[in-house]
Amino acid sequence: MIDLTHIITDITCSYNDNWYFNDFFIVINILKNNELEISYWEDEENWASVINNDKIVGYLWHNYPLLFIEYRYSDIVNDFSDNYKFEVIFVNSVYTDLFKMDNKLITVFDNFINLNSFTAEDLWFYTNSK
Repeated sequence: MIDLTHIITDITCSYNDNWYFNDFFIVINILKNNELEISYWEDEENWASVINNDKIVGYLWHNYPLLFIEYRYSDIVNDFSDNYKFEVIFVNSVYTDLFKMDNKLITVFDNFINLNSFTAEDLWFYTNSK
């Protein structure tokens, strides 16, 4: 299991206006320019879904600078990630149960998420509604 406590604490405690209003959308455009599709309903969702061949391969959080994306896209992401301040977590699949967090973070998330074992998709699901 990968403990996300430190990463989530850092990104939620250091809110970045530039990410929320600018860099998030720049990263979306970069991903689109690399043949990836993006599904994002502004004012309705907190996450953009990164899609390839009708399959979700990543999630980009609008509220906080965090991207979960499959390893096979690491070359694309590594080419531009140094230019923007955000955390990247590479995964085999967004559906793989890989993560855990300290229970003290339950106040940041919906009480329904199991902080002892969850997927990137679980985090997306429980934090996606505005």
